Amino acid sequence: MIFLLLMLGACNRDSEDSVLKTDQVLNIYMGNVSGTDLLNTDNEKAYASIKLLDIGGENASQSFSGYSLKMNTDSTYYYYYTAGATRNLVSTAGDTKIYRSDITFNLYRESGDATASDIDTMTVLYRWTPGLFQVSSVVYDRDTLSIERHTDEDGLPYNVVKIVK
Repeated sequence: MIFLLLMLGACNRDSEDSVLKTDQVLNIYMGNVSGTDLLNTDNEKAYASIKLLDIGGENASQSFSGYSLKMNTDSTYYYYYTAGATRNLVSTAGDTKIYRSDITFNLYRESGDATASDIDTMTVLYRWTPGLFQVSSVVYDRDTLSIERHTDEDGLPYNVVKIVK
């Protein structure tokens, strides 16, 4: 019985070391070159609405959940993206894998418009290793965006990208 308890304790310690850490949350800000928040519909230059679609899945341009529009304490809006778009395996090298998600941003100028005024594409690349799954790169309409890495008050990681249109 003592031997079994010792084995159980050893297994628990090992499992804590092998937990996969995830760093996949993106806060996506969108503004113009003069700094206007294009997600705040109170701004006349802002988009009336934006629809995100997964273009990497089996069905082209399908809706997905995993994102929501939020506002900072300074009244700046951003998309809080946790996941949802299909992740496709791109490459494997040793114990590292690269995954890719492709998303379109359908940007509408007038509310109720049937046709988007702009359709942009965002690609998110993720790096997976046995201990970490992390956003490694974000490309928006062929521009690689800088990723700012942060930690929230609970110690959870998140990433910030800023789109300038």
